[in-house]
Parts: sequence; structure tokens; C-alpha cells
Amino acid sequence: VQDLTIAHLRTTLRVPGYRSGLGEVPLSMLQYYAGGVDAVKQRAVQALGDLLLHQATNKGAKIIGTPQFVQATDELTKKFHPGQSMKIQIRCDTLPTVKFKENYRGLKLRVPRPPYPKGLLFQKAEEILAKRHAHEVDFPDDARRARMGDAAEIEVTRGWFETGEEARGDEIPTHLIAGKVTVILDKDCNPEGGAELVDGLLGIRKGDAREVRVPLPFSVKEMLPFSGVDQIGNLPAGASTQTPSPRVSATGFLEGEQVPSEGSGGLGETERADGSGLSMVQALAREAGEKCGIGFTDERKEHILDEDEERLVQTILHVKCLGVKRRIPRELNDEFYRKVLNETRTDFMERLEATGDELVEAASVKARRGAVAATLDDITTIEAPETLIEEQARLTYKQQLKSKEMEGQDVTGLDTEEKYQEWKSKNVNVVVKLLKTAFTIKAIMKNENLKVDQAKLMKSVEETLMKCPGQKPDLVTERTLNLMESQLVYDFVADHGDITYYVEERPVTASVVHKSSDGDKSYGMKAYPAGADVERYKKNREALVEENEKLKDLASKFFVEPGGKKRPPPLKPEDE
Repeated sequence: VQDLTIAHLRTTLRVPGYRSGLGEVPLSMLQYYAGGVDAVKQRAVQALGDLLLHQATNKGAKIIGTPQFVQATDELTKKFHPGQSMKIQIRCDTLPTVKFKENYRGLKLRVPRPPYPKGLLFQKAEEILAKRHAHEVDFPDDARRARMGDAAEIEVTRGWFETGEEARGDEIPTHLIAGKVTVILDKDCNPEGGAELVDGLLGIRKGDAREVRVPLPFSVKEMLPFSGVDQIGNLPAGASTQTPSPRVSATGFLEGEQVPSEGSGGLGETERADGSGLSMVQALAREAGEKCGIGFTDERKEHILDEDEERLVQTILHVKCLGVKRRIPRELNDEFYRKVLNETRTDFMERLEATGDELVEAASVKARRGAVAATLDDITTIEAPETLIEEQARLTYKQQLKSKEMEGQDVTGLDTEEKYQEWKSKNVNVVVKLLKTAFTIKAIMKNENLKVDQAKLMKSVEETLMKCPGQKPDLVTERTLNLMESQLVYDFVADHGDITYYVEERPVTASVVHKSSDGDKSYGMKAYPAGADVERYKKNREALVEENEKLKDLASKFFVEPGGKKRPPPLKPEDE
């Protein structure tokens, strides 16, 4: 090491009168210009430390932070003599190793599942069908303002992609959005963000023009100039180059949904028009399940996004109202079901209710992953070095400040070292838990040779970039990868575990939770504490609802719209 240090000095030091590396500089002069004999020894000791770290790294040590000598550098320099052995100790932090108290395969898991009252799914499905297949007729008054339940005919003239601040972004090419559509002003008919469109159109009348917020489907090809997707990878070669599809009812609230004509075989056993591979009954079951509080995530699609696949993107549209129409719900009798679903009402109810338990179990994915995460936390330990804790704590604190800042809060007084240390002292256990979770996921990924599907990763990143243009692709990719790795591990542990699904021991009923002044009823699911007097609660609730309706009617008589006009009382059926 001493000889190597001297040789290195000969090639790097500039000594007056000698050419570096070529002339033979006397050792004494070399030591003088290097800072003295002790300075040369110190360089040699440092070289020994680097050699030890290199050997440790080759043997698999994962070193983080800045390594330091255990003994003082001056003391090591005094002990160093060329050609003689000496003991050197280096203190350094390494990535922690996760220790499992028991095997993560075969874990016993208890997973809560939502209660499912029989009959509720069918009730919700009929509400959807009645509204979706209603008749439309003209109102006698062309100047009628659109109310909830009406249908508004609008013409889209211009549009913009929305920025993260809910402001206008890039203008959407006119040929992609311009056209006339009919919007059902009912939030139950407007999934996936369409409720904002309903709110934006309430009160509009023939001739009015407005700007409304609404998510619209756009293909990858159409969004490439705006999304930054090209920064994360190329689309597959040979992708289709068909003409962009028009903006139709991909979100559910624009009229144009495929309805079978009279005499056709119905859609009961066919795939939906959107190509999702689901029968109409399955699709209705999922939609009705959402309204019953039974959420479901479809993770079956695993292909790479091609240029013609569509994604919902938040937009701002300039629209003009062409007219408002009244919608009259259909009578859902056997004739209706035979025409639409090619089966009787009773047959449809039996088929739909048979999917209830399957939907509930599928909707328990999030709860199942949560149970796995909690169990893994109980059976794992980790000794995280202070270097790593400090790094993670500063990162977490910075992210929290950023979130508060985005919410409009002033973080000037919080972005100080004193405030950070105060926060860290209170949240250090949370930081350690975050580290333990992250390293547990990495350990299981390595042990089981699990790998994230790159096609699904690319697809998810592209979806995020299209919904929120302007984000950094690298940051989105990193976050998405971390999320998909955790889901992959949790699903693996669940698939190799012993799962018991349970429902809390509480009486659950499907009951009327709201009754409007015109007699429309909304059904919902109510769970009561064990031992509660359910009947008494229902009577009190109904009395309260009726009292609220009376107060609303009374208040409406005194409500004055901007401009001084008194709002007319609610229309009665005979007045419409």
C-alpha cells in the first residue's frame, strides 16, 4: 500500500524542476510537497480503508452512508509502518435485513367482508335500468331550466385538457370533441366522474352557453402530443392507425349506448358494446354493487396499451344548450326484460342475486391486502441504522410539507430544522414502520423471485400521465412500481395463506334511507350496533326525513334567485 501511495503521488504531484511521472523525484522532496511524512502515511491508511470496503462489497455487504474509522486517524497514522501488519476497524451502516418470526407462507388471515343483504343488488339494478331506458318527451315550455332527472341536449363547440389546478390547458382539436349529445341529468346514470357534468348543467336552458368539467375518453394516439408518454417507452410496432373514435358514451352519461331493437335477442349473454367481455347482467351487477358499497377493481387486462385503446381524461368543455326534455321511467315488466335481456324479470333477479356473494368476495381485495400487511408487520423485525432512518424521515417530512402546500396551506414556518426535529421525535416509529414494510416487500420479492409485469406497469403509468398531464414520468414510474410490488407481494402471501372471511355480527337491512317530496325512494344498506332497537330507529328516521322535507318546502317559498326573481315552487305531476 505504501509503494502504491508513493507511485500515485509521483504521477499526480507537481514538483518544481521535475516532470510528473517521468523524472525520479527524491522521496524526501516528494514527502515534503505531499505535506510531510505523516500526510503520506495518512494517505496509505485511507487506501487500506478503501481496500477493506471494496472487499466487503465484493462479499455482498450493502454499505450506505459514510464509513468512518473506529480509531482516530492520527492514532492509526502513528501505528502504520510499511511492511508490518496492523488492525484497522471501520464503522459503516448497511442495509437492514428483515427477520421473520414465522414463515409468511401459510399465514392465517381474517379478512372483513362487506355485509350483503339479499335483494339490495336487484333493487339497485332496477333503479339503473328504469333511469337508463326512460322515454324522452318535450316540455311545453321551451324556456324550462334543466332539473335533476331531465335530459339536456347540448352542442360541444370547444374544449381544453384540464391542468392540475383545474384550469384550461392545451386546447383539444375540434374534430375530436365537437358535436351534439344528450346528457341525462342524474348522477346515478353518470359513473366515473360524470357527476361533475350533471352539476355543471343543472339550471341550463335552451340557448344558454357554459363551461363544464367532464372526463372524456381519448385514445393513446390522440393523447401522445399532450401526455409525455413518449418519455417512458415506445408503443408496440404495428399498432392500428384507424380513425379516432367519436366522443360517445364511454363514461355512461352521453346518449348513444347500444340498446337492442325490438325483436332482437337481447344482450343478456352477449358482450357489452365497449368490448369489456362482460355480459350485460355482469355489468349491471358490478354497477349495482358499486351503489351498494361493494367496490370492485378489474385487474384482468394485462396487455400493453396500444394506440387505439381509450382512457378517461379530465377536460373543460364549452357547451351550448339546444333543449331540455322530460324523462319518463319505463315500467320494468316481463315484456321489458324479454326485449332487453331476453329473459323474465324473475329469471334476471335470480341470476343477478347469484352474483352477490362473488362480488362481495371480489370487493374484499383491498381488505385482504390490508390484513396481509398488518400480519406481516406483526411477524417481522428490522434493525434500521440511524443513517437510513434520518434519510427516510427527511423524505417523508418533505412530502408532507409538499402535500400541505398543494392544499393551499402556508408551510413557511414549518420548513425549519427545529420543526423537522420536533416532527421526527413524534413520528420516528412511523418512519421505522415504513422502512420495515418496504424492506419486507423487497425481501419476499427476492425470496420468491417475483417480478412486476412490465406491460401492466407501462399501462398504469400511461393512464396516470394521461389523466394528469405535466407530471414527471420518472417519478410516476417509481411510485407506480412501488405500489405494484406491494400489491404483488400481498396477493402472493394471501394466495398461499389460510383466509377466513367474516362479517361483523350486526343486523343489516336493506331499507329506504331517503324519500323525496315527489315520492322517489332511494334504497341503501344500514348496519346497526348489536342490541339496537332497529324498528324504533327506522320510525325516528322516517319522521325526521318527513320533517326535513316540510322545512325544505317552506324554505323554497322564500328563496330568491340572483336578479330578484322568486324561485317557483316544486312542480307537481299535473303541472308538468
